[in-house]
Amino acid sequence: MGEKKMRDKTKRRTYILYLLLLLLAMAGTGAVTLARYTSQVLGTGQAVVASFVSDSSVVSENSVSLPVSSLPKKPGAHVEIRFLVTNKKDDKISQVAQNYSLTILTAGNLPYEYKLSGTITGASSSDMNRLLSAAENGAAIPVNIPSAGGILPHTDSVTHTYTLTISWPENAADPVYADEVEHIELVVDSEQRM
Repeated sequence: MGEKKMRDKTKRRTYILYLLLLLLAMAGTGAVTLARYTSQVLGTGQAVVASFVSDSSVVSENSVSLPVSSLPKKPGAHVEIRFLVTNKKDDKISQVAQNYSLTILTAGNLPYEYKLSGTITGASSSDMNRLLSAAENGAAIPVNIPSAGGILPHTDSVTHTYTLTISWPENAADPVYADEVEHIELVVDSEQRM
């Protein structure tokens, strides 16, 4: 029996030795294999993002704001407000095309009517300004609802000049309007065109 135990121990040692050699070979092969596919990349890169430039302003003779005192005070009166929407600000021109919408926000306390007319300066296109084509027909524009708006191209300086006419109809002479207060806000919302 002693001889059999000795052979069993020797077999066990041999198996353990082979197993260790196999593990050592696998570890070496894995390291060599991984080292072959590992590399290092050096260098610099630069990302360039197109600039988005938009501007709108109210144009009047003396200031950029319209005083409340210049709004129509009685039936039959009207006021014209000229404002610009452009894709240029200072010396920068937008590098992306833009869609914009116009919204007239009002409290609705007075029976004002709003009409829009306008012109385009700079590059021209048949679809340059959807709102302007409706405005050239003298169409009344809705209040408190964004209008279809216009389109400003990229890389060409374009200015859309609008005249907003606010009028108090002659036939709306009800004394109930005598002490009313009105709030009017013109919102130009511009976004990048996809």
